[in-house]
Amino acid sequence: MELTVGNTIRVNDIDVVLTGTTVTSLASAINTMVPNVLATVNATGYLTLSVKNSDAAPEYNKLQVAPGSVGTTFATLGFETFAWTQTIESPYATELAGFGGSVSVDDSAVN
Repeated sequence: MELTVGNTIRVNDIDVVLTGTTVTSLASAINTMVPNVLATVNATGYLTLSVKNSDAAPEYNKLQVAPGSVGTTFATLGFETFAWTQTIESPYATELAGFGGSVSVDDSAVN
C-alpha cells in the first residue's frame, strides 16, 4: 500500500505528517512525534499502535487514532471509526458498589 506524502493521521490529538510513502515511514513519524506511543510494523505490513507507559497516559484515554486534517491516510490504512452506541449502567447505582470491576466477554457470542 502506498501512502501520500504530506497527508496526516491524528494520533493522541497530534497530526502526524507523512514524510514517506510506506507504512514503515509512518510508524517512524509516529514514534518521533507522538509521546508515549509505540508504532511498529510487522512482516506483513500491518501497523500496530500501543502505549509505552499505560500509567503515564490519561485515565480512560490511553490511545486515540482519528483521521488527520489532510488527506485520506486513516481510510487508506483501513481504520474504521468506532461509533459509541451504548452506555452500560449499574442496575443498582450505588457509590462504591463495584459495578464493572470485573467484566467477562464470551468471544464466541454473536451479541
